[in-house]
Amino acid sequence: MYRIISVIFIFATVIAPALAKTLTYNEHQTLNLRDQGFPADQRATNALIADGNTVYGVTSGDNCHVFRMDPESMKVKNLATIDGPNTVMKGFVRSGDTLYVATMLSRDQLWLKQRKKDPSFDPWDVNLLPIEESDNTGHLYRVTGIKGESPELEDLGTPVPGQGIHTLAIDPKRNLIYGVTTPMGQFFIYNIESGEAEIVSFGKTVSTVSNHRVGFVTVEKELAQLTPGEAEWNDRLLPKAMYVTESGVMYTSGWNGRILKYDPEIEEPQQRFSEVAWIPSVPGRQHWNRIDAIVEHHGKLLMGTSDGYIISYDPESGDIKNFGKPIRAIEVMGMAVSPLDGKLYGVNGGDLEGMPRIWSLDLEAGTFEVDIPALQVFNNRRQIGDVLTTTDGTLVIAETNRVANLHLLKPGEP
Repeated sequence: MYRIISVIFIFATVIAPALAKTLTYNEHQTLNLRDQGFPADQRATNALIADGNTVYGVTSGDNCHVFRMDPESMKVKNLATIDGPNTVMKGFVRSGDTLYVATMLSRDQLWLKQRKKDPSFDPWDVNLLPIEESDNTGHLYRVTGIKGESPELEDLGTPVPGQGIHTLAIDPKRNLIYGVTTPMGQFFIYNIESGEAEIVSFGKTVSTVSNHRVGFVTVEKELAQLTPGEAEWNDRLLPKAMYVTESGVMYTSGWNGRILKYDPEIEEPQQRFSEVAWIPSVPGRQHWNRIDAIVEHHGKLLMGTSDGYIISYDPESGDIKNFGKPIRAIEVMGMAVSPLDGKLYGVNGGDLEGMPRIWSLDLEAGTFEVDIPALQVFNNRRQIGDVLTTTDGTLVIAETNRVANLHLLKPGEP
């Protein structure tokens, strides 16, 4: 059993004077990716990884660039280029000196491809189109030697033929990569040593044969289960976060708005997932939720939901603490705990839903502060892809527009 603990929260429109004195981020720098050699339409960045004070990232667009960024020098090195058009959503993980990158096609990319064949094709039905080998997507790539000057790119093939790869997580102790595909939301396990992939499904369910509800068919039940109504890509809410703990237990979301636990010690793959909690949501919307971001902090899993809530989940007790929403906007684009003040920083509303806003959460007081002085708003309604913090406390925020850049927030003079 699990318990839900509600916490009264305040919006940052009313901030106590004492809270204002604790601000640490008041220096904002923009790293222009054009000046680093990345053309327009090849700069959208949905995923970042921190290794100490080094930041790794990968872009999407006409080509995908895997890069290494030094926040101190504000320099970017292109480690590898993947031919496009392609998108890397949350298919980006690291193990030591190696990065793994997974590709997919966005809805716009699929529609642009189909429009050349049939200009009248409904863009909302592109997820029903087969992904062909000639599309050059759904591949898993390995980039080795990422800390040196001569990294190497290796194509590991397509773990799930006919599918793109939306989200990845890695268990470095077991040499396993977990993934969720798009558009069907299939769960797979990739064995790094053998190079083999295992696709795991969970019985049977029904699915519409088009987005216009012209009929239903019996299909395999996948991790991102059919959820008729407000959902994405053939009514499947694909998780944007999969997190592997030190013990190898993995947490993600699926099955109509649940937090799911994956136990690798259970022998049968179909039995390894268990439902541990409903994702907190607006009343009546509990079936239409996913986890957008997960950060581990002091044994708790801090999670951001697709409804825009920030929650804390205790794996030991099963308790959930709901801090509420920092702003009205839905979707949490990324979160990170700062080593400077211990607060949780994140961005909400940075996808297609309204103006992105940066916020901080005092985890002890349970209070939010919105719009850090150094970065009141993102210019031109920029869409945001990810947020992280380095060891020295630098906050890095990635944009996902065709002319995207990176934002760095650092402590400065009061």
